[in-house]
Amino acid sequence: MVLSAEMKYLAAKGKFMELTERSLRIAAKLAVLNNSSNSISEGRHRFPPGVDDDDFSHVLEFELAFMFAKMRGMTPQEAQAFAAQEVAEAEAAMAKAEKAVREAEAAEAEAEAAEAFAMAATRSLKRRKIHG
Repeated sequence: MVLSAEMKYLAAKGKFMELTERSLRIAAKLAVLNNSSNSISEGRHRFPPGVDDDDFSHVLEFELAFMFAKMRGMTPQEAQAFAAQEVAEAEAAMAKAEKAVREAEAAEAEAEAAEAFAMAATRSLKRRKIHG
C-alpha cells in the first residue's frame, strides 16, 4: 500500500512513466530509497549515525543511469518485463526492510522491558538493605 502511494506520488511529479495499467517503470526504487524521510522524522536512521544520505546518492544516480541505458536497447515488451521485475524486487526489499523494522522494534521493546525489570529489582534490593 505504501509503495502504490509512493508510485502515484512519483507519477504525479513526472518521475514515473506508466508503461501499462499495472506495470510502472524503475523509479519505484526511488520510492523505496526516498521512503526514509518518514523514518528519519520518527527518530530512526536510514544509515548508521554519521553516514550521510548524500554519500550514496551518486551510487543511485549511476545505477539508474545504467538501468535506463540498458532499457534503451530493449523492445517495449522487454522494457516492460524488466521494469516489472525491478518493481517486484523493490517490493520484496521493502517487505524485508519492514520485517527488519518490526523485529528491531520488538527487540527494542524487549530491551526496555528488561531495563525496567532491572531497575525495579535494583530498587527492591536497595529497600531491603535499608529496611533490612
